[in-house]
Amino acid sequence: ISYADENSNELSYVPKDAGNYKVKIELLDKQNYKTGFSVSDMRINKAKVSVICAPQTVKTYDGSAQDVLISAMSNGSVFTEYSVKYEMAGIECEPIDVGTYDVVIVLDDENNYELTGFSAQLIIKSASQEVFSIEDVPQTVYYGDKFTVSTIGAPGDVTYEIEGNATINENGDVTVLGTGKITITATSKKTGYTDKKAVKTFTANKRVLEAEAAAQSREYNAKSDVSVTINLSNIVNSDEVYATGSGAMVNSDAGDGKIVYVSNIALSGEKSDLYTLSSSSLQTSVNISKAKVTGFEFEAYDKKYDKTAAAAVKVTAVSGVLDEDRDLVSVAGS
Repeated sequence: ISYADENSNELSYVPKDAGNYKVKIELLDKQNYKTGFSVSDMRINKAKVSVICAPQTVKTYDGSAQDVLISAMSNGSVFTEYSVKYEMAGIECEPIDVGTYDVVIVLDDENNYELTGFSAQLIIKSASQEVFSIEDVPQTVYYGDKFTVSTIGAPGDVTYEIEGNATINENGDVTVLGTGKITITATSKKTGYTDKKAVKTFTANKRVLEAEAAAQSREYNAKSDVSVTINLSNIVNSDEVYATGSGAMVNSDAGDGKIVYVSNIALSGEKSDLYTLSSSSLQTSVNISKAKVTGFEFEAYDKKYDKTAAAAVKVTAVSGVLDEDRDLVSVAGS
């Protein structure tokens, strides 16, 4: 028996690889047997390789290369003559990053073995980031405040967003532009991980102004009210904010260092609704000087000679005395 390849080239060995061959059978004892030789075709088929692998293997990103659990059988025995590679969009790559990879089996001897139907994927899903928080927001926040927030425990790069009357930059610097509810959202982004958010909500209050009153000294006028001016501090952004109020003493009497109570204080100005006062009433002092009697008129009574220089007089008018005090002021003399 002799063998030849499919092109009739005689082989010096018995073929074992898959392929098409010609087999020639020739009788060796031609002296005693009349039959000559015969030729027939022979085909050696490729051995089938069955791969055992889950259609989808899901792993969680951890920064290292992932793989799938896989085994193979051929001709009833464990088959190991193969390698595994991974492709994404048809390009071979190492399965590290998040995504879906096609699992590809590469046979060491593709001339003699072939895969039965095989399809599998390796899916690497995003890992979860640790919970983190937004810190360094003041316990009480007021209009005009500026502060910088931080993120404690954020594993990735953090970006900020803000809702309400405030602004925030990439460094976490916050400027409060008004009052009301303000919400800061910090998003941590890291390759291989799902985005993680932290939220901080607080209320911006009206800015508290310190007020100082000053009373205008004057002359006694029988009234207890006093003109006052109010100076404000802790104003921000050069806002034009003003205050007015009513000043009053306990009584109208003249005197130095008299206590003045300031009430009915009101704020005005374009941004006055963003401010409030630390106190609704103030106290100061004032000097009330005595009113001056500018003059008086009197008449002398006629009399009989009595050997004395005494004269009886009657005050007929006093100048500089308020009408309401006219009965309270008298001029006496001799």
